[in-house]
Amino acid sequence: MNCAVPQLFHIPGEQTEEVYAICCNYPGLLVTMVGETSRENEMDQLIEFVGNHALLAGGFGAVVVLLVYTEVKRMARGLKELSPAQAVPWINAPDAVVIDVSAAADFNKGHIVHARNLPASRLAKPDAEILKLKNKKLLLVCKSGATAVPAAISLLKMGASNVAVVKGGMIQWRKDQFPVTTK
Repeated sequence: MNCAVPQLFHIPGEQTEEVYAICCNYPGLLVTMVGETSRENEMDQLIEFVGNHALLAGGFGAVVVLLVYTEVKRMARGLKELSPAQAVPWINAPDAVVIDVSAAADFNKGHIVHARNLPASRLAKPDAEILKLKNKKLLLVCKSGATAVPAAISLLKMGASNVAVVKGGMIQWRKDQFPVTTK
């Protein structure tokens, strides 16, 4: 049975985006199919979902708030975080100093060429030698990047203005196959 002359009718509706009807007239039989491509008000669906899944929606909201807070806090502290590739030009600057705040054992396993090993605790309470560094470009690195950030914040608080941290620390440095030395 083929539909001799199918016809598509558009019927506008208030609650729907589109209603359509296809009418086919078969010999001795009228076939009408009505359907709609309606989407209920999406805001109503969202409100219903949140009402039905309050714990899930609250958890999602908390995660979003924490992410925004973390990013705003990170940007506000004025600390530059550089990938290993971005750190290379920084290191090559004539007034740059690379400070590795890793434990001595990790430092001795391999570090960036010309890096100084200074414990993070020493940067928290700077002595005369460290105060001399505050007018230089300071690049801090540690094993994973986690220890270097608080150390860099300590340097910023003591008045250093040009401080950066290697994102991912020596782990990322090695992964990106940049040179290390044990000398």
